[in-house]
Amino acid sequence: MIRTIAFSILASLLLTACSPSCDLKSYNEHLQPYLEKWDDASAVANATARNGLASPIADMQAIHRDVASLDIPACTKEAHGYLLYSMDSRIQGFIAFMGKQPDEEIQRLFNNADVGSSEYFRKLDELRK
Repeated sequence: MIRTIAFSILASLLLTACSPSCDLKSYNEHLQPYLEKWDDASAVANATARNGLASPIADMQAIHRDVASLDIPACTKEAHGYLLYSMDSRIQGFIAFMGKQPDEEIQRLFNNADVGSSEYFRKLDELRK
C-alpha cells in the first residue's frame, strides 16, 4: 500500500515536471499577423465616415473569425477569450456608431473593448511569470 502511494506521488511529480509549459512564443507568433491586420482594419474604421463603415466592419469581422478559429494552447484560453471579447466589443461599437445609436451606448462598447484588451495583456503577463 505505501509502495503504491509512493509510486503515485512520484509519478505525479514526474508528470508535472515533464508537462510542457505554456508555449507563449508559438501562440504569439501565430497570432501576430492577425493582430497586425486588426490594427490596420481598426485604423481604417477609425478614419472612415459613418456611411462608409460597412466594408471596414466586414474586414474586422473576418479577422475576428480567423482569430476565434485558431488552435491555441490551453494555457492561453482565458487570455484569448478576453482578446475575442475586445475585438467583438470594438466591432459592436462601430456597428452602433454606423447605426446612429446613442453616444452612451457607443462609448460603453468601446470602453468594453478597452477593458477586454487590458485584461488580455494582463493575463498574458501572468502567464509569463
